[in-house]
Amino acid sequence: MNSQSHSTTLPKPEESTSASSQGRRRLIKIRRSSGKYEYVTREQLKELEQQREQRRKIKKTRKKIISFSSLAAVAVLMIFVAYWFFKPPSQQLHPKPNNASLIHPETSPNQTNATGAIRVLCNEDGATVYVDGKPLKQTKRGLAIVSGIEEGVHEVKLEKHGYWISPKYVNIEITPNQASELRFILSKAENALVSMSGSGELNSPTNSHSIGNAGVSQSPSRSERPHPRPSSPPVQPPIVTILSGPDEVTNHNPVEFSWEATERARFSTFLEGHDQSYSKFVLDTKTRYSNLPDGKYTFHIRAKNTADNAMSEVVYQTFVIDTTPPMVQLVEGPNGTVGHKDVTFEFSAQEPATFSSYLDGVERNYSSYGRDGARNYHNLADGNYTFYLKARDMLGNEISNPLVRRFTVDTVAPGALITLKPNPVVSYNTVTFAFTSKKTAQFSYYVEGWDKGFSPYTDATEVTYTDLPDGKYAFYLRAKDEFDNIDATPTAAEFTVDTTPPTVEITRKPPSIVTYGTVSFDFDANENSSFSFYLEGYDRTYSDYTSEVSKTYRHLSDGEYIFYVRAKDAAGNVQPTPTSHSFTVKTTEVIFEEDFEGKELVIKAGDFNPKNGRDFWGKSKVRVKSGQFSLWCSGQGDQTKNYDKNMQAWYEIKVDLSYYSHSTLTLWYYLDTTNDILDQFILRAAPLARATPNSHNGFKVLWVAPPLEGQSSIWVKATVPLDKMIGQSAVLRLCFDSDRDQQDEGVYIDGLQIMCKY
Repeated sequence: MNSQSHSTTLPKPEESTSASSQGRRRLIKIRRSSGKYEYVTREQLKELEQQREQRRKIKKTRKKIISFSSLAAVAVLMIFVAYWFFKPPSQQLHPKPNNASLIHPETSPNQTNATGAIRVLCNEDGATVYVDGKPLKQTKRGLAIVSGIEEGVHEVKLEKHGYWISPKYVNIEITPNQASELRFILSKAENALVSMSGSGELNSPTNSHSIGNAGVSQSPSRSERPHPRPSSPPVQPPIVTILSGPDEVTNHNPVEFSWEATERARFSTFLEGHDQSYSKFVLDTKTRYSNLPDGKYTFHIRAKNTADNAMSEVVYQTFVIDTTPPMVQLVEGPNGTVGHKDVTFEFSAQEPATFSSYLDGVERNYSSYGRDGARNYHNLADGNYTFYLKARDMLGNEISNPLVRRFTVDTVAPGALITLKPNPVVSYNTVTFAFTSKKTAQFSYYVEGWDKGFSPYTDATEVTYTDLPDGKYAFYLRAKDEFDNIDATPTAAEFTVDTTPPTVEITRKPPSIVTYGTVSFDFDANENSSFSFYLEGYDRTYSDYTSEVSKTYRHLSDGEYIFYVRAKDAAGNVQPTPTSHSFTVKTTEVIFEEDFEGKELVIKAGDFNPKNGRDFWGKSKVRVKSGQFSLWCSGQGDQTKNYDKNMQAWYEIKVDLSYYSHSTLTLWYYLDTTNDILDQFILRAAPLARATPNSHNGFKVLWVAPPLEGQSSIWVKATVPLDKMIGQSAVLRLCFDSDRDQQDEGVYIDGLQIMCKY
């Protein structure tokens, strides 16, 4: 019985002749139908060829059966058509006598005047139902309904080319308006077994059938039969074929199997090497095994059909799971230190494999996988190398950690290396040197400017020099290996000892008092240095050291400042006491200030409309912002809340704005215009040369206080720019102009100040 689930293409065998396989068991290379190549032994190849021959025979037998069955079916169909076409009218397949109607679920609802019906069941489709020797029906899906059978006893049998049928025939009595059921079992002729009795007569199994509501006649004796009938062979179990499964050797995990049977059946499986026993019989035609350990397994499957006929032989397939990568070993190769530039590596594995290697220091990536078991490298430079080797078997299993071999090529002197040395310039007089070489060696050294010559060779790898005076030095080092290979040129390191800090000089600086907000400094040191600076009153701390030799500060507020700068040389020596410069910024100045509190206050005021009385500005205690007095516009000095109508009273201030770039006037005012919004508080200005004493001709309006119609009066602070008067002497007039209708409280001012910026 076939144990394989797929075909295998076996081309001309090719024996492996790899050098690594000599002396071991020979393997033969084959190619599977999937395209994969595998290596097998001669015994395995012979077994595969036998299996292929078995599959070829089974396929050939199947083709013959299918061809013969097709021809038989066509012949039966042609006979049936011819019989139907040439039969007499009285010989109908479905006679309909005028009896009572047969009512049966399986008959057509339009079937009338029928006598009886037979329901035939079998396990195959396409079988022909014979009643009294006449073909009346073909089974479909294992079922055929023959209706319209006349009353009486009839012989019923089934025929299908290439099949044994059990029972061979059945005699059944048909009763009007009744339905009967018959069951037949079909088995393929080539798989049927015929047992002979001792007398040479065929033994026939007992007829197996069931009747609905009609009586059934027992099997007649030989004398009652129309002609002798041989007994039917016993029903055979199904034939199972494995359709798919793993290769004989695979690294796939999980694995799956699928199969089919020659008839409807249930199946039980058993995986030898994994399962403890066979599974229950189920209808599934697939199974899957996961997480199987590496090893050899045999998959067994057995089946039984719906009649519980079980297979006498088990179908099986053997396979091996191999997920273990090959073991690789170096047969030959450098190890440790070698004194030549050409090296060779030879390697092998315990199974057919391909190799990929990589030499760190020469190659950037691993080589492609190949069967060559050797790698050659030529003209390697002196140095340390690491050789990495990986292997992959024919299933694709690859080792996770490569084999590693480290070695050193050394064909020259040791080559002394200084690993620790001072900076090129140091601020201390004790220095230490540490050194090594590419291989084991002894060292000799000296400091130019301090030692008289090289020291004796020693195993020490460190030396310290103390109390070195300021100056320049050079340290020289050479090495000698165990073969007396001495460095041709000593290794050198130069350094300077500098323990004296630098000194900073400020070369450009502002005067002690400045009237501008931007100042600049330039500075320099007596040696190459970096600088850190700090402006007290502006910066929070010293800046980082920088190579910049100037610093500018912009938009400084008025106040006193001290600028500090210190230097640090290349050796790290820091100036202990920074250089400094003090200065004062005075960019603004108050040129006029009045709070109207002084006893000797001189108020220059007037009125350009004296018709209603002489009006002027005067001190008042009625409303003040701060202190005891404010300035109030009154009529003839009257402290009542009444003043003259049509007033044009003014309070005048003269200022010199010739030296400033910006000027502002600030004051607090109280203006009562609750009921009279036509009263105005105005600031007018004019150059001194154009100011007229008897009118406002030549004056410009710089500001007008907004009215407070319907609002309660409050003290308001006003700031008025005087930039239009910058660069000249000017006359400022604070004016109160009243109308001729209402008389309210008027205007008060307090805290008057004029500030200028240079």
